[in-house]
Amino acid sequence: MFAIGWICVQEAEYPDIADYPTSEPRDHVIALVRAAIARHLDATWPEFEQADLRHANGTWTLQINAHRNHRKSWPTALFSEIGELAAGSFGHLHLWDDEHPTEDERFMRWTMVHGVVTAEEDIALRPVVARWFDRVDDANETEAVASLPRECPACRHSLSETAHLDGRDPAGRPQTVVLWECPHCRGRFSAVVDLTDPASLSDAVPLPWTSELGWPG
Repeated sequence: MFAIGWICVQEAEYPDIADYPTSEPRDHVIALVRAAIARHLDATWPEFEQADLRHANGTWTLQINAHRNHRKSWPTALFSEIGELAAGSFGHLHLWDDEHPTEDERFMRWTMVHGVVTAEEDIALRPVVARWFDRVDDANETEAVASLPRECPACRHSLSETAHLDGRDPAGRPQTVVLWECPHCRGRFSAVVDLTDPASLSDAVPLPWTSELGWPG
């Protein structure tokens, strides 16, 4: 798993007229934040887990960085606790947990606004996970295959898709072998495409099937 995030630590949403409470956290609040860091952080692996609290230009910021082979709960626990200790705080925490029972193939984004924390999938990062798992979203894959040529190059009748086999080319790029059969002339054809590349789809041409591996049953 890994967790990368930041928090701008503020004690209040904004300073009031009497300057109390102030948005810049007071000393005792910073002491509580430091204690929370010490309590949550596993200091035995400093090269893999960091929680760095810094003060610069009148602002306190906490940076969280965790890269471990196994699931750790402290990044989200610390993130949430800072919101409780300093109610004006805001920030983001991105988390990928490959051992989570339901979120192992999703980037989760934890958001803190005025100390309140919410968590949801960051859908903008879905293509990254799709590449990691050599998978294209089923709906997109179906749509992509449907856009491929459907005319038999031998008799010009409509082809029927038989299967598509996912794999990688010699350079390691994802590729899919799409197989068709012509109900009219019984010809068998294939095309190698990248279902995530529109140019690959538009240039696809069904060619006679010549593989020695046999036709999928």
